[in-house]
Amino acid sequence: MLLTKPSNAQGGSAFSFPHGRVPKYAISQRSKITNPRLPLKFRHCCADIKNVKPAAATEKATDPHSLALPGQRFVARQPIFDRSQKVFGYELLFRNGVEDYFNADPELACRSTLDSSLLFGIETICDHRRAFVNCTCEVLFKDLLTLLPPDQTVAEILETVEPDDRVIAACKRLKTAGYMIALDDFAPNDPRLPLCEFADIIKVDVRATKFEERAGMMRRFASPKCKMLAEKLENPHEFFQARNMGFVYFQGYFFCRPELVVGREVPSNRLHYIWLLEMVCRPEIDMRELEKMLKQEASIKSQKSEVKLKK
Repeated sequence: MLLTKPSNAQGGSAFSFPHGRVPKYAISQRSKITNPRLPLKFRHCCADIKNVKPAAATEKATDPHSLALPGQRFVARQPIFDRSQKVFGYELLFRNGVEDYFNADPELACRSTLDSSLLFGIETICDHRRAFVNCTCEVLFKDLLTLLPPDQTVAEILETVEPDDRVIAACKRLKTAGYMIALDDFAPNDPRLPLCEFADIIKVDVRATKFEERAGMMRRFASPKCKMLAEKLENPHEFFQARNMGFVYFQGYFFCRPELVVGREVPSNRLHYIWLLEMVCRPEIDMRELEKMLKQEASIKSQKSEVKLKK
């Protein structure tokens, strides 16, 4: 059971790393705790810049301390900056432990990231900025993204999504509902060209494209309606080159490596206690409803039985 209100989630002390203006060489600084009641822990991670894959199962590849504890949930965030080097939003990345690499099916990863976003709260994870959430076909078809607020969520459509009629219809629904749409890893002759009319942001991988190709995409797609984002920037030269080319948003290890966010699920019995507390705090208590809720709580029934035995 996931608690969708972050203020009620269980999880110990919280450390947040809100990004302000990035210094000249983009060195992240840890800030003081901004809200001691937040249920999350933020950890700086060393990104896997060399794309190292997990070791084979026969090798001892995982530190026992890096495994998730029961009820523990993980998600990583990487900031996206504007031209003045201020944070515009965060891309949310799937993690199933403290290791900083992706090792799951994309469909499972997208669903897990959505669950974690609901559990932690978008406002808490993203410091009240935009959340870029990866979307597969199934996420689009089932309108799962509509569980998140439209004014804080960007649907980032992956490069594996084929722009068929169902995908186009899903994009129309998202735009009507007020969501922004971003196209991830856009390339020259990209098959998602029919989706460009819905795109608010097009992300271009500077490591997978040539300078001439990026310049051509800028001329073709950049407009006040559709802004261009340069991703996977790793040094000052790439950042200044992209900014001079006209890119509006920027993302990469040059600015900040992904930060791991750790939280916990709320046990179902504790969630039941919260419901009971909410019920008894109402101005008018429905005794029948209260009785029904009490009968569903096993711990209360067991305590009642113990009292009878003592008598």
